[in-house]
Amino acid sequence: MARMKVHNYRNAPEETRAFLKILKENKGGIPDLAGVAAASPALFQAMGDLFGRFQRTSLEPEEKELVVLAACKEYGNEYALELQSYTAREAGLPDHVIEALREQRPEDRPWQDERYNALWTFVAAVIDAGGRVGDGEMKAFRKAGFAEAQMLDVLLGISVAGLLTNVAGLAALTPDRKFRWSRGGLLSWR
Repeated sequence: MARMKVHNYRNAPEETRAFLKILKENKGGIPDLAGVAAASPALFQAMGDLFGRFQRTSLEPEEKELVVLAACKEYGNEYALELQSYTAREAGLPDHVIEALREQRPEDRPWQDERYNALWTFVAAVIDAGGRVGDGEMKAFRKAGFAEAQMLDVLLGISVAGLLTNVAGLAALTPDRKFRWSRGGLLSWR
């Protein structure tokens, strides 16, 4: 049970109602995270702006999802991990990559895709070191074909994940029957 109110498009502040209604119509429901964030129109707008800016970075669509998913895993928030697993799958990130991120650390299960490995490793290094990654991590990231600007783009994705995990944590959101991950199966919305 959430310890903060989960709004819907009928009882949310006026500034967030229209977006919640669109979300319900487009996704068939409103994630609890969006329902909680709707209480603060400023936060709600900032989340949308931050996510929108991250979507405009030069990372490939699946790489963006991998960054946020890896960061949610590193932050250890189960609700954010479930929600991001859903969105990553919807965006086309392969099931085996989502499953590996959900279950293991990057050094436990390397993939054939060098860029996925480099992204996951770099995200983990940034979070673990509070941004102070070593020269070796930066060199490995570049070696995988990423530019310096993309290092900074990863920071934006980590910020998206940080916001998701902090809102979910503050509200004590927990995945329930509506948000179950299963390989080959989609999570469902309420």
